[in-house]
Amino acid sequence: MLKTIVAAFALTLALAPTSVRAEGFSISFRWCSGSSEIKLAGVPKGTATLDARMVDLWVRGYDHGGGTLAYKGQKSIPCGAISNFRGPAPPAGQVHDYRWTVRALGADGHELATAEATRKFPEK
Repeated sequence: MLKTIVAAFALTLALAPTSVRAEGFSISFRWCSGSSEIKLAGVPKGTATLDARMVDLWVRGYDHGGGTLAYKGQKSIPCGAISNFRGPAPPAGQVHDYRWTVRALGADGHELATAEATRKFPEK
């Protein structure tokens, strides 16, 4: 009976989706007239696609969009490469904090790692 329970538990763990924080996976970005340029570092081996999303940390309910791009070893996502994107636009006189989150996905769609970076807009 105990062997059956342990085997069932092991199978459940093996089939459960997991998110691994890969050591060294990081991003940084700069503002552009289109979507931001996102610099990539330490992208995990086996990454097939990158899913990039931006949020305004002051207005989390506003959807700034993002997109999924094929990963072929590039060191950055260039300005304007994310077409489903609405740029930062805080009310006049306000400075908001914006966060890009990039998820590295394997060929099967499972998340291999996540990296985040935050900047203010407008920058002074």
